[in-house]
Amino acid sequence: MVSVCALDLNYVSFGACFSQMFFMQFFSDMESFSLAVLAYDCLVAICFPFRYVTVNTSLQMLLTLAGTWALVFLIELYPVTLASRLPYCASRAVRSCCCEHGPVYILACADIFYNLRLAKAKTLAPSPSSCSPTQQCWWRF
Repeated sequence: MVSVCALDLNYVSFGACFSQMFFMQFFSDMESFSLAVLAYDCLVAICFPFRYVTVNTSLQMLLTLAGTWALVFLIELYPVTLASRLPYCASRAVRSCCCEHGPVYILACADIFYNLRLAKAKTLAPSPSSCSPTQQCWWRF
């Protein structure tokens, strides 16, 4: 991204594209899941103040954090791996400043049906932070 801005290039190499795609999505998903864990912590602190110390121990929070990192890593690794295994006909330079799935799929020669299905499933799947204040979303925590 720095080389694109500093050197006035209008393309990104494939290796840098997949790295950028993974890390950009990984950190945005980590933000959402971290907010969900924070909301759970606040829920326990407000609703069960006397049991807070026994429910949210250091080990419990460490396991929750490690599980969150592992889950987000696996969620984001699969689409990037699928996109990297596609055969590409045209040049392998992505004509975009910010590398996402769309510009990469344009260069693919093969059928991208499963990749698009996965992207749609990820978009439509309920995320931990998608509850409105009027809904009861206790089941997600």
